[in-house]
Amino acid sequence: MQALIKSLLFSAVILLLLGQSACRYPYYTPQAKKARKALKAEKKARKAAAAQLPKSDTTIAASDEGIDQLPKTDPKARAGQKKETDKLVDAPALDSLPPSDTSQMALAAIDSSGTDSLLLSQVDSLPPIVFNPDSLDSPVQYDAKDSTIYDLMNQKIYLYGSAEINYGRYQLKAGYIEVDFLTSIATAQGFPDSTEPSGIREMPYFSDGNQKFEAKKIMYNFKTKKGKVFDTSTEQGDGYFLSKATKFISKSGDSTASSDVLYAGGCTYTTCDHKHPHFGLRSSRAKVIPGKLIVVGPSFIEIMGSPTPLALPFGFFPITNSRKSGLILSTNIDFSPNWGAGIREIGYYQVISDQMDLKLTGDFYTRGTFRVNLESNYKMRYKASGGFRMSYARTVEDEPGTPDYSLLKDFNISWTHQQDAKAHPSQSFSASVNLGTSDYFRNTEPSANLTLQSTLQSSISYSKRFLGTPFSLAIAARHSQNTSSNTMNITAPQTTLTMNQIYPFQRKVQLGEQSWYERIGFSYSATANNSFQIADSLLFSADGLADAMEEAKYSVVHSPRVNLSLKLFKYINVQPNISYQESWYFYSNEQSFDPTLVISADTSYDEDDPTIISNIDADTTFGTLNTFRDYGFNAVRNFSAGVNMSTQLFATGTYNIGRLEKVRAVIRPNVGLSWRPDYQSDFWGYYGEVQTDTRYPDELTTYRRFDAVPSGGEQALLTYSLNSRIEGKLKPSRRDTSQQKSNKFPILNNLNVSGNYNFAADSLRWSTINLNANTTLFKMVNATFSMVFDPYIADQNTNTRLNTLEWTKNGRLARFTSGALALSTQINPNSLKQLFSDPYKSKTKKEEEAKSFDILQQLSLNYNLRFNRSYIEGVDSLQFTANELSMSGAFRLSKNWDIRIYRMGYDFDKKRITYPDFGFSRSLHCWEMGMRWQPEQQTWNFFVQVRPGSLGFLKLPVNKTRFDDY
Repeated sequence: MQALIKSLLFSAVILLLLGQSACRYPYYTPQAKKARKALKAEKKARKAAAAQLPKSDTTIAASDEGIDQLPKTDPKARAGQKKETDKLVDAPALDSLPPSDTSQMALAAIDSSGTDSLLLSQVDSLPPIVFNPDSLDSPVQYDAKDSTIYDLMNQKIYLYGSAEINYGRYQLKAGYIEVDFLTSIATAQGFPDSTEPSGIREMPYFSDGNQKFEAKKIMYNFKTKKGKVFDTSTEQGDGYFLSKATKFISKSGDSTASSDVLYAGGCTYTTCDHKHPHFGLRSSRAKVIPGKLIVVGPSFIEIMGSPTPLALPFGFFPITNSRKSGLILSTNIDFSPNWGAGIREIGYYQVISDQMDLKLTGDFYTRGTFRVNLESNYKMRYKASGGFRMSYARTVEDEPGTPDYSLLKDFNISWTHQQDAKAHPSQSFSASVNLGTSDYFRNTEPSANLTLQSTLQSSISYSKRFLGTPFSLAIAARHSQNTSSNTMNITAPQTTLTMNQIYPFQRKVQLGEQSWYERIGFSYSATANNSFQIADSLLFSADGLADAMEEAKYSVVHSPRVNLSLKLFKYINVQPNISYQESWYFYSNEQSFDPTLVISADTSYDEDDPTIISNIDADTTFGTLNTFRDYGFNAVRNFSAGVNMSTQLFATGTYNIGRLEKVRAVIRPNVGLSWRPDYQSDFWGYYGEVQTDTRYPDELTTYRRFDAVPSGGEQALLTYSLNSRIEGKLKPSRRDTSQQKSNKFPILNNLNVSGNYNFAADSLRWSTINLNANTTLFKMVNATFSMVFDPYIADQNTNTRLNTLEWTKNGRLARFTSGALALSTQINPNSLKQLFSDPYKSKTKKEEEAKSFDILQQLSLNYNLRFNRSYIEGVDSLQFTANELSMSGAFRLSKNWDIRIYRMGYDFDKKRITYPDFGFSRSLHCWEMGMRWQPEQQTWNFFVQVRPGSLGFLKLPVNKTRFDDY
């Protein structure tokens, strides 16, 4: 029996020790004694509170496991004690509830569907649960890796090592966190550590779902949703907000606030992400509404920790990520000796909708020069996207009344529109517009690519396919502008009705082989044109536009076509064709000759005595040629007939030259016959003759009576062409054992030789011989080559063709007359690595080689060579009309230095650099410095500025336009 009692006592002691080991501290420690006192005081307080409450108001007390549900106490109950717990106001525990009727519970369990309301009313006898109104609205979860200490006497928790608290959407992390449940305040701090860059290990971190920041110390009240943050940095938009002390108020903790608010003191706003910002806007106080705006009081610019005299009375910085309407305040201040002081890029931005915006900006100078830009961008999902830009510039050069005074007015309109492919199954609309005065870019933009544009082109088109039919309709407007002559050729509108090819004789149900006539195809198109020419400066002039419309050219052109495709001997394709075109004109261009003599005199006077005539120059015009329109309907018909024959030949050669294994050529010869009548004969009436000089009455000049008529002379042509593609095949390399297949590579992508022979001509029946070829060199250089040969000799004085073959006189088939060579390539680091690196080197050596190519970011090279051969003073000479190398690219000299060549060329014939346009930039972390220079146009731009962002107005630009003297 004694042994049994001893074993029971021993087991009890073991269980007691195991229970104590589950605590964080020993049984006899001061903390344990305080905890036991607190538990006893808690039990007494619960009994006292339960006795005061009515029996029907039964509540559930907080459990010992949920420290976050600890009840509040009355501080008066701690009188006479060192630290006693407050008077508890929670209800008694569940064990104090009166027992329920088990029979009623059984009935409730049987009828769980709740259909019997009587049984439910009997079973649901528990009184409603009443919670403390001061309790938290959600559970608090906490954890720590090192240790957790519970101070039940003071109702505090101490979390050590990677401590973390989660309360709803709020999260708090730190090396050490102290939670006071009496005040609902959590205080987070890190541990000093000299090895960390910040000097603190496990820096306190706070997140509320929207805001995330770190600080040296964080105090947060979970009940009021307010907190204090010390020495923190938060990311606001594209910048950073640093402050010594910040008060944080959550919108859920303030009924009058619509969003979270930060009140800061001793703060700095910057876009520099460095630990110690290189610059910033220093202010004594600020208010921040996260995601919306920052408002600062009196501030000054601070650079490298040193204040500057640049001060602001206040600051307002929107930091929203969405688009907002408002003024565009510019600090791009400029000064030009010619234009005076000015401000650039100031204006207004308007958000019209989620799919469209509008921006109006301008550059204004004190001496009258200005430029206004109106821009709009739109994007409608599954419908269309595009942008519109209209600019007007007024440039004043020199002072009024001076010899060099000039007033230049330029404009430019650009518009792009792309319809989404899913917008409509049968209709489409697109636009690409670029029109304006020829000198707009030269007077406003120093860019080489824009300034050197020789033509401006625009097109607007609408097309409609009639589903289920071969018909389609297209309406277009086109514009072509020569910037050298300042003339515009505008075609508007141009309406085209097209019928795709149909086979009218084809059987609907195909039985047996197809007959030859079933292959007869028919197509048709009708085009109505209206075009006119006008100077760019008169486009928006009522008189100028009216005069241009009077000279407009308009016509309707019908183009039916019949063709047939046949096989001859299984290998030869035979394609006979008949082409007919009829053009309707509503006027004819006529010319008449006025034989009246016109004598004009140019009289010059003596310099010493203006009354004495020193010389009289007379100029006589022997008649005048007049051009006029004779209105009426006219039809111009043009038809031709012919047949083409083509086939395909293959040639293969086997070689053993190095790795070259085979060469394969695909040859496509084509021979055709065509006939067309002589439209210059009087039978057709397309041409007219008129006298031009009274001295030569028998000499008549031929002119065209209509805007577009076929060329004169009968044609009975034999056409020929030879198109080839040549490929090579390499054997597998011995060094690469994994390569099983041979490598194919193109030698010539295309080689074409073409010409014709006119049986109907009385002389010079052979045409020139054209040769064109293109290939790809080293897998990265595109090469195009063309040459023209003439089978006839030329006059050594006039270079005109003579009706004598080169073979007859010089014993050669033809003489070379002109040629062209064009090379182009796009080079980047990857292409250089593939070109020069050895695939069989080790990975380490490949990485070392790759670093040497990093200096080149992008390089574009273009070489153009054009030349001709002719007689100059009787000597057969070769002349180069173009011999230029142009390039553009970007180079990274170091981590922070970049050089960009926008355009630079070298003319080998004239031996000079052509229109260089280049610049450099230096990254200064959050600042940048750069310069762009166009020496030929004598313009440059230098700037030092903060990288684009909220503080992008901090910049110093210096510009020189082509109108400035220095």
